[in-house]
Amino acid sequence: GHFRLGSGATKCAVCAIGRFQASEAATGCTACDKGQHQPTTAATVCLTCKAGEYQDTSGQAKCQPCSPGWVAAGIGNHFCTECHVGHYAASAGLSSCKQCDADKFAPSRGQSGCAACNFECLAGEYKPSCGNFRNSNTGAIESTAGTCRACASGQYKADDGNARTCEKHRDE
Repeated sequence: GHFRLGSGATKCAVCAIGRFQASEAATGCTACDKGQHQPTTAATVCLTCKAGEYQDTSGQAKCQPCSPGWVAAGIGNHFCTECHVGHYAASAGLSSCKQCDADKFAPSRGQSGCAACNFECLAGEYKPSCGNFRNSNTGAIESTAGTCRACASGQYKADDGNARTCEKHRDE
């Protein structure tokens, strides 16, 4: 964590925060790499950013927590990654995203929470989908609030409110 001020020098200087020196008789300090940090002076090593944190600049004193909706898995991260559609990271500094519950949705990337499905459709309308589902063509998780649709001919929904389907008219 110290270095000589020049060749033949008898005094050593201390490495600054964000820098280190591991060998004796060195004439300078080295900046900690991206994904690392060093909060103290006179360091002989750099510390690795932990999961949920990142550092995108070399020579830094501390790592930064990922913002809500973003995560950093593993250690030594240079950047954070957005949570995928249908997933969320509720707070800063998380290492993984959680999938929204079946009756909730997150329609875009980088969400810090999931919205509750609202099935409030008018009489004569229904909402066939809301929440997370796996696209049968791509296999990807998709998330939607859904839209109200009119009941098909020969079907009905008598009241406003929650319904994923319409009922068939009964012959009397």
